[in-house]
Amino acid sequence: MLERHGHLPGYTGHIPKNQQIEEPPQPQPRRPQLPNYMGFIPGAKSENLFGKTYGKITEMSALGTYNKGRDIPVEDKFKTITQENYVNQLRVYVPFLHPKEYPLPPEDPINQIPYETLSKFYGVKPTGNLDDMGRSISNYYERDEGEVEETNKQDVFAATRNFFGDEERYDGPAELKLSYEEARKIASGQKNDKA
Repeated sequence: MLERHGHLPGYTGHIPKNQQIEEPPQPQPRRPQLPNYMGFIPGAKSENLFGKTYGKITEMSALGTYNKGRDIPVEDKFKTITQENYVNQLRVYVPFLHPKEYPLPPEDPINQIPYETLSKFYGVKPTGNLDDMGRSISNYYERDEGEVEETNKQDVFAATRNFFGDEERYDGPAELKLSYEEARKIASGQKNDKA
């Protein structure tokens, strides 16, 4: 069996006669560029990229407005991102907004059907006059606060005395008036009286 050096033993598939060795790709020289942008942008430095978009830097490159000296001017060198992006809101023109005229809501079509017809449809006898019903409902629901008679406010203890009929004032649960034995004797005596 033919075995070639460097191949799998027993392999009968295609074996090239001349092995072509591919050269690895040459490393590209480093140049200042934006990520995923293949064109050269002069004047784009790492400290200038912060807070700026690709479009702004490309525009500066196309118009030639980037700095061409040895150092950045003082007013640009010490300018913060906040100062650069500051917009004086007092100088921004805002057009006056006119209030929108909203159309009136459409009328409910059920209000156009007479009350007697609705009563017949639902199988209900119409009771009374509509005007009287409307007046009674308005009197029931829409009552002015001045017309409501205020009741005399009572103390909590006075209300308790009136409700339970006890003349003595409630002293609270902390004070026990009877011992356990006395209460038990009274309870057993009441139990015997009922029997």
